[in-house]
Amino acid sequence: MRQLFLAIHRPSADHVDDLIAAMTRFGDLLALTPGMLHASAWRAGERIVAISIWDSPDHLVAARPAMAAAIAGVPFGEWEEHPRELLILDEVRKEVRASFPDA
Repeated sequence: MRQLFLAIHRPSADHVDDLIAAMTRFGDLLALTPGMLHASAWRAGERIVAISIWDSPDHLVAARPAMAAAIAGVPFGEWEEHPRELLILDEVRKEVRASFPDA
């Protein structure tokens, strides 16, 4: 079973770039972590949403110390207007890819 790790950030306007830079460093670390299938960041209005997809719960659990080390020293409390939300989601349905005919 795959797992999705989701972090929803609400940075203050003057720390958006700082947060994105920290997320980029975090994603670069995840790229070297066994079991990580995908990592990306998205913007939804004032929210910055980071996701990573893992091939198993065991790999996500094993990666937690490295993940914590990668964000050590990041002053989330100063940069964010609201505490970040962290969620771990279990896959309940296999991935479906859309198929579009050639234009």
